[in-house]
Amino acid sequence: MKERSGHRNGAENRVTVYERVTEKISELLKQGVVPWQRPWALHVGPPRNGVSGRFYRGLNIFMLSHAGFDSPWWFSPKQVNDLDAHIRKGEKVSWAHFFKPWLPKGEPTEILETDAKDAEVSTRRRPVLIIRAYRVVNLDQIEGPGADKFRDKHPPAERIEKDNDPIAGCEQIVEAMPQRPGIRYGGDEAFYRQWTDEVHVPRREHFGSSEKFYATLFHELVHSTGHRERLNRKTLTDGVPFGSPTYSREELVAEMGAAFLCSIAGIEDPTIQNSASYIESWLKFLRSDPKALIIAGAQAQKAADFILGSAGVEQVEAEAEQVEAEA
Repeated sequence: MKERSGHRNGAENRVTVYERVTEKISELLKQGVVPWQRPWALHVGPPRNGVSGRFYRGLNIFMLSHAGFDSPWWFSPKQVNDLDAHIRKGEKVSWAHFFKPWLPKGEPTEILETDAKDAEVSTRRRPVLIIRAYRVVNLDQIEGPGADKFRDKHPPAERIEKDNDPIAGCEQIVEAMPQRPGIRYGGDEAFYRQWTDEVHVPRREHFGSSEKFYATLFHELVHSTGHRERLNRKTLTDGVPFGSPTYSREELVAEMGAAFLCSIAGIEDPTIQNSASYIESWLKFLRSDPKALIIAGAQAQKAADFILGSAGVEQVEAEAEQVEAEA
């Protein structure tokens, strides 16, 4: 009975986390801000941990970028103390969220057997991913000798005028994508066709800008990562009608993933319109599915990692361990 009660409390805690994140993003939407559009100012860069230097991932990028601070550097309260600094009186903490692999206590993570040919056969069980929340504060919220030294070592970046290089960066991302689907240019519609494994996108000259062209192409390439031979994402592989909750979840993954790639390439995503109807449609969807944001953020990060040829299961597990150590 005791174990069952603990499990129930854990489930309630996870629901609270999902609801807190959804409420925060919903507040931004009500203010006319679409968080996954222009997730951070290009001269500032994405949020990162001040001690490890690791970039935050998934939905944390949007949550921390819209917390209202100019600095990209974040710390846990323990890291602030270790830095010989302190949090200013009256400052409010923000929250970072991570998935952590978990297996029931006492059960082995891996069992090895030997067959007739003396070859090892792994029957490794797949761990359950549970969500964990950690308090973090921005560099702008702390003071003390250690904070001053950190600011001297990491001065604010100067604004850089865009040139042709970010577009070249877009081309590099597209060309280097592993297992890239076929890309067909032409027509007046952009879409990914799963059964032929092809991305269709109008020619560049038919877009209002090169940035719009690449943002659209990234959106469709993120869809393509859900193919059974790539990440096998259920929101893509399961045939669903237009406008259904599963369809909306897949669109959210594509929009967030495209925003990640645009920022990495050094361009802003200009394709999302902050129209009242657009924002209201997302608010309605998020109210019906509190878990959608965090799950879509994690899937979008995984899709972007796939396109960039980086990060596998081992890296995700290593990141979870690193986060645990930093908290």
